[in-house]
Order: sequence, then C-alpha cells, then structure tokens
Amino acid sequence: MVANNLHEWSRQSGWEGIITPGKYGAESSKVGVVVEQLDNVVLAIVTARTGKEHAVRTILAEYLGLAVPATSKVARGMTGSVIGLKPGSWMIVLPKLRLDPVLEEKFSGIAAVTEQSDSRVLLRVRGRYVRDALAKGVTIDLHPRAMCVGDAAVTAVAQIVVHIWMTDEEPIYELAIPRSMARSFWDWFACSSAEYGYACT
Repeated sequence: MVANNLHEWSRQSGWEGIITPGKYGAESSKVGVVVEQLDNVVLAIVTARTGKEHAVRTILAEYLGLAVPATSKVARGMTGSVIGLKPGSWMIVLPKLRLDPVLEEKFSGIAAVTEQSDSRVLLRVRGRYVRDALAKGVTIDLHPRAMCVGDAAVTAVAQIVVHIWMTDEEPIYELAIPRSMARSFWDWFACSSAEYGYACT
C-alpha cells in the first residue's frame, strides 16, 4: 500500500513497471490478444469451519447476489465474483479497495477469511488468439470441450502456479498470479502472444 496523504491510502498495482499500455508484437496492427490489468479489487479466501459450509454459502450468496459454486467453478454477480477452490473454500473477488468489515463480521466464528489482495495480481485476457497464447504454457486443456464458461482450475503456466477461470465464450479468461511472480509470468505471456499481436489496456 502507498500513502497519498495522512488520511488516504491506495494499493499500488502489482503490474506497475511491468505492463505498459500499447500495441505490441509482430502483428501489432492485427491485435489477437487483449490484456487488461484488474487493479483496485479485493481478493480473499473464505474457508468454512467444520459443519459451517452451508451457513457460509448462504452468506456469500446473499452478499454477492449469486449462486455459490460447490466445485471448481466461477460465478459472477453485480457485486463481485466467487470461485470454488475445494469443498468449503472459495476465493472471492470484489471491486473494492478494502474488504467490507460487515462481511468479515458475518463470517465471525464460522469461517476464516484471509485477504490475498497484496499477494496476488489479476489479469483479464481475451481475443481471437488468447487460447493459443495460453496453450503454449498451461498444463490443462483449454479447448471448449474441456474448459467452458464458468470453469475454473489451478494450473502451472511456465512453471508458475496460476488460478484461471473462464468468464465468456469470446473467449475471456481471468487469472490470479502470485505477485512475486508477476514479472516472470508477464515475460512469458508477452513472448507467447507476440506472434498474434497483443494490446495492453
């Protein structure tokens, strides 16, 4: 976090000095991959205590206004997204600067809430050739027969553990990457996307 003044704080982007807006690659005039940094979001892991999974799912559903996945799926609502990690555990992504203390209070005694906003960085990638670019390094099958809208998975990308989920048939994917590995991931992804032309926003 960095201070703007004594009373106001903002989170420094994990992509600062790594991703620069513009068009790149051998076919930059024909952009095949589009990259969007997802900053100013809260990312947290919610893990239900033994016997409290139903209560936690109910709170998440009411807070986010969506059906909470029980498996490795992603659900998106107007107030955020929730990704199933394992039975009784979810990752939530909220368009906020800080985790809502009201939400934390609701989970008191029934779930552990671990904020991950400063340990992971998020990207949204899309475009005609984004699947081809990712397929050069991921260890899972991204073909539509294997990964559809709403699916989520943990995979190794260029030996970096990444959480990936699909949000649109365009296709559009979102990725959560360890902040300490952001530059290494980007170096790989930029090289992988270069032949298709890519744009960073």
